[in-house]
This record gives sequence, C-alpha cells and structure tokens, in this order.
Amino acid sequence: AFLRRTTSWLKGPKAPATVVVAAGHCEWMAIGVEDWLLPGLLQSWGYTIQGAPGPLTDAALADAGVLIIGNAWGDFQPEELAAIERFVRKGGGVLLAGLGWSWADNAADPQFACEGSPARTAPVDMAIYPMNVLGARFGVEWTKE
Repeated sequence: AFLRRTTSWLKGPKAPATVVVAAGHCEWMAIGVEDWLLPGLLQSWGYTIQGAPGPLTDAALADAGVLIIGNAWGDFQPEELAAIERFVRKGGGVLLAGLGWSWADNAADPQFACEGSPARTAPVDMAIYPMNVLGARFGVEWTKE
C-alpha cells in the first residue's frame, strides 16, 4: 500500500501513467531482475513500464510520470543529471533506492565493477557513490551505516 501511494504521489494528478526504470548504470533493480516484484505490481496498478537501458535523456523521460533508479553503481554523466533535474522541474517524480552500506563495503571489489565507470579503491568515498551524486541534487544522501 505504501509503495502504491508513493508512486501515485510521485506521478501527481496530471503526469502520464508511465514509469521509466533506469538500467544503464549497473542498477541492481531493473526490469528483468529475477524476483523483483515491483514492475508487475506497477502494471497491476495501471502503470505502463518502460526500461531505460541507455543514458537518461530528455527524450527517454519525455513520456514518463515517474523515474525509478534502483541502486545504480555506474556513474551518471553530467548531461543525464541535468536531464533528470529538468524532468523533476517539469513535474516528474523520481524514486531513488540505494544501499550505501553495500557500496561502502563492496565498490572496490573488481567483481562488482561497472563497465564504463572507473575502478574504485578502498576505502570507498561515499561522495562518489552514484546514488549520492544524483541524490545530492535533491537533498538525498546515503551513508555507509
């Protein structure tokens, strides 16, 4: 019930009932992830779901009411951050889900390296956690605890 109300609130009364799920930044929660129930729930609540496997652009977000970014470990490009900000300024909602403790504990492990992002070294600086880079624009921060 909480997630249903949250999505409705993020979408607002006039935005399209389309939810875009980001998948171009090594997100841990993207369309097609086994056992992730949210896409099916959103569809049952009347939303159209679209994946965004590439960079987040104005065009990729044009028909969306809500953008979901689920624990991205790959870096966002400055143009993407700007596009997300424009999306929000125009009334779009963004649902950010991150695991700061997981990033702090594992980002330097080569097994978790994200293609296209630089190698991380321990100790990992939480300021470069991609979710914190994006979240800072909206007053959101993840910690390692």
